[in-house]
Amino acid sequence: MLLAKGSVKSDARVVFEAKSLIKNGYKVTAVVWDRKGISKKREVYEGIKIERVRLKMLSSNLLNLMLHLILFNIITFFRLLSKNFDIVHCHDFDTLIAGLFAGKLKGKKVVYDAHEIYPLMVQPRLPKIIVEIMSAVEFLLVKKVDALIAVSEIVANFFKEVRDRVNISVIMNCKDPSDFDISKENITEFKVRFGTENHFVILYDGWLIPDSGLEELFCAVENLNGQIGDIMAIICGDGCAEEKLKKMVKEKNIEKYVKFVGKIQSKDIPLFVKACDIMYLVYKPTDKYAFLRTPMRLFEAITAGKPIIASNFGELGRILRKLGCGVLVNPENPNDISYAMLDIIRNKHRYKELCRNSKRASQTYNWTIMEERLVHLYKRLNHTT
Repeated sequence: MLLAKGSVKSDARVVFEAKSLIKNGYKVTAVVWDRKGISKKREVYEGIKIERVRLKMLSSNLLNLMLHLILFNIITFFRLLSKNFDIVHCHDFDTLIAGLFAGKLKGKKVVYDAHEIYPLMVQPRLPKIIVEIMSAVEFLLVKKVDALIAVSEIVANFFKEVRDRVNISVIMNCKDPSDFDISKENITEFKVRFGTENHFVILYDGWLIPDSGLEELFCAVENLNGQIGDIMAIICGDGCAEEKLKKMVKEKNIEKYVKFVGKIQSKDIPLFVKACDIMYLVYKPTDKYAFLRTPMRLFEAITAGKPIIASNFGELGRILRKLGCGVLVNPENPNDISYAMLDIIRNKHRYKELCRNSKRASQTYNWTIMEERLVHLYKRLNHTT
């Protein structure tokens, strides 16, 4: 498996797929870009052998990122040539060049795992011409892979032009219900550690960036100041807007209602979700990619049986209307978010109904089903090797 962004430990999708393959008899090695150059070159995590490409970035500007990404693919390409493997599994477009060329040169199978529609995701940060070139290159390369994994039906439909050449499997970011079987003792310990005993907890876990809906959440919490004294927002993650958001919380004098806990590892997410009362998934329509998102946090909330507050548009809004396990809000209206929180907190019957619907949805959206699809795909690739 090839991964260029973040770490294996914080990428739940990579961990889930790797563990499922290991459970079914495969040996999995993850080649990962270590952007800080400080992690161990080799280690084993959850049975996954991790090998890091140490390529330290001195600055995070766009040109520097692109140059380092090219270097990562060159280094990874030559590393793969010296390795013995049957299948190379490329996570996202930023690893596809290295994996495809090395795989084809060695006569091995290549899997492309599209976590998102990559050109659309990077569109706000890149010149139009670069995005168009990237999109054309991606489609050209995708025609050469042996299998494509899409994170959602929307992503699968984006690649519909290659369906006649490439087998496409939809494997969503669903969760294993057993991972969310958290004891009451552990939940109590968590609440004591974070001081959330007797609080109604709203959980956000993601990038701390503009248009993430956090500004509106903090305005909504400010609106409720004095109406509900036991509300608490737990904010997980990091990002370029972290200091700005912390400053906003301080200026609004709502620090006792908001806790920033930093980035958490994927193995700790079930505890955080089980210990909260609401999952917050509000995206702004100014982020065009938000219309296509089916975030991992959606499936975590469903598996844990938690209600969701989410934006009233896009694929996420469509799914929640269908499942009936969330309250949809205008993401640009803090008053709407305040009302949604009040509605859930004060109406116990409504809260229990949302929890029941969420738990019911987990019977359809769970990792057991997705694992079967993944293993079936790999068996088919082995059969044609």
